[in-house]
Amino acid sequence: MQARLSGSQEPTVQHLMQLYGSLAARFQQDLAACPGDVLLARAGALMLVQAAAQAQRAT
Repeated sequence: MQARLSGSQEPTVQHLMQLYGSLAARFQQDLAACPGDVLLARAGALMLVQAAAQAQRAT
């Protein structure tokens, strides 16, 4: 999902993926004690980006 969204040509999705990159680093920093929590947080953020991309395509 991350690779597919990163390859999007949509400016909104590109911007959201830049923000995701910042969040992923922050998740790693803040949640490093529990790798499962890092993965869960990253997955949730990617789902939000995916939902935004789908909503944009629907309009």
